[in-house]
Amino acid sequence: MKATYIRHNDSIKYLVLCMIVANCVFIEIMLVSFIVNQYNSIPLDFLWLSLVVVILAIWAVAITPRDWKSNVAFKITDQGFIDQSTYLALGYIPWEDVQKVKRVKRLNIDQIRIYLKEEGKYRAKKRPFARFLISIKCLFFGTPVVLS
Repeated sequence: MKATYIRHNDSIKYLVLCMIVANCVFIEIMLVSFIVNQYNSIPLDFLWLSLVVVILAIWAVAITPRDWKSNVAFKITDQGFIDQSTYLALGYIPWEDVQKVKRVKRLNIDQIRIYLKEEGKYRAKKRPFARFLISIKCLFFGTPVVLS
């Protein structure tokens, strides 16, 4: 079987860069307002802006492809598949660990969901924050491997 690839879309790179720029702008607004107004205590606007910065930063990290030098996001071979699509990608998974592959269409978005027999084994290899995000992804989709 010939290896099949799914490549990263450049629009995701630009979206992540846009979110990083937005974070920089929010941080600059916070710092300037903090210096100019010489706050003795933290105002409510500062807290809301901080919350926006944190949410955008988490979102940027969650959708950032692991290796932007490589355009390959997902590779299918005879032995298994390699998922490098996002920060939450699980890497190499042999076909023996795959329970089923399902195509789902919701709101005009096609998804390929790959259900694993023992997803905990792959989740354990990730850092604690990534494990937390993968758990949330599993709650929404029922699997940690979802390709749009």
